[in-house]
Amino acid sequence: MKTHINKILAAALVFAACGSVRAAVFDFSGATPVYDSNRAEVTSSGYYYYSELTSTATVGFNWSNSNYYGWYYAWNGVNVSTSSNTTDDVNGYYKAGNLASYTSVTATDGSGVSGGSYGIWYGNTVGGGSGYSESDAGTIMFNSLIDISSVQIANTRVTANYLNTTTTSEGDTFLFQVLVYGITFDSEMTDNYVTVTLSSSDIGVTDTWLTADLSALNVDGGLYGLYFKTYTDDFGQYGANSPSYFALDNIVYTSVPEPAQFAAAFAVIALAFAAYRRRRK
Repeated sequence: MKTHINKILAAALVFAACGSVRAAVFDFSGATPVYDSNRAEVTSSGYYYYSELTSTATVGFNWSNSNYYGWYYAWNGVNVSTSSNTTDDVNGYYKAGNLASYTSVTATDGSGVSGGSYGIWYGNTVGGGSGYSESDAGTIMFNSLIDISSVQIANTRVTANYLNTTTTSEGDTFLFQVLVYGITFDSEMTDNYVTVTLSSSDIGVTDTWLTADLSALNVDGGLYGLYFKTYTDDFGQYGANSPSYFALDNIVYTSVPEPAQFAAAFAVIALAFAAYRRRRK
């Protein structure tokens, strides 16, 4: 009898667990591209303004604004792209609307689909002789607590071109890395982070999508989001010289069960046990 009870309880636990920890994937497909219809709006002050993005995605973003001040194209944050462009001049990335800035190095999304949606991150240089770039607008926030599993990250065409054509005085490839932090349930950044190397003297310049395991970022209580920085050892007194772009896609996560979900799981177990008792009578 005890063996049968254990089997029923185990089955109920598996059912409840599958309902609460099923992996979800955010692939940027619910958002609107920044380039194209939102660009080249000339204002009376003489610069182009990119309207703030809106999104119907299940994951919330602090979307960035983009401004083009004649000779200087400035924006930061995370924008969505569907670009598969391989013709724009990669050296003209500072010009407003240049699609090479919004194109992954593979010219596809993380699943290999041409024209598929993916994110483009760009950060401002920290300055002061530092190789770091970051952006508070580039924070990815979830609607509920989650455990994070992985994310895909890749170079953009402009960053890969720069790193392939610009070397150290010794002829080595410059280092370019993405640093991924978690944002905890109490709105603090995690002390630890995951490093994704997109370029170095050892591996050269990566030309594929890389899958980064982010499970080390998980904390008791769950995460509310992700925060990104980039680092390069190609920097001067004003900050990073390398273009601080990277592409990201297919964020895999699971929802952290709320107390109500735990209660539902125990209810399933109780019903299973009650059903077993009725069959035994």
